[in-house]
Amino acid sequence: DTDTDTDTDTDSTALTGATGNTGDTGVCLGSVEGTVSLNSYAVTCLSPADCQGTLYLAVLDQNPISGQGTPYAVATLPKVDPAAKPVPYRIDDVPCATGWVSVFLDVGSNANPKMPVPGTGDLVSMAEQRTFTDGVTETADLQLSFRLP
Repeated sequence: DTDTDTDTDTDSTALTGATGNTGDTGVCLGSVEGTVSLNSYAVTCLSPADCQGTLYLAVLDQNPISGQGTPYAVATLPKVDPAAKPVPYRIDDVPCATGWVSVFLDVGSNANPKMPVPGTGDLVSMAEQRTFTDGVTETADLQLSFRLP
């Protein structure tokens, strides 16, 4: 679609799994925002450093509990303390599709920033499933509820 009007058809250059109007950019993109907090009933912090670190957030094409998934979009927030107060976040440029919003707190500062994966002692949340549509911001408030053994 190379026209310049405000059309309502799905453009042929839209990403696989895209839905809705992609406008004249040819790309259908949404976003997600919310907060990350610590579930203090499920996770114990033995010291302040035990619950501080870098937050790695991602919107994945599959539920991460499956052990698989490719990120649609990611965000990194260094040096945060979700035990002290909820940490706000926003991830833009999420392709229009169904995705799972996931987060982990790298407590030991040992995750590879180029391919971050949670490890022993890191705090993780359950993934929140959302359907992303063009120009719409979804909300997902996430709780860090598990410490990996």
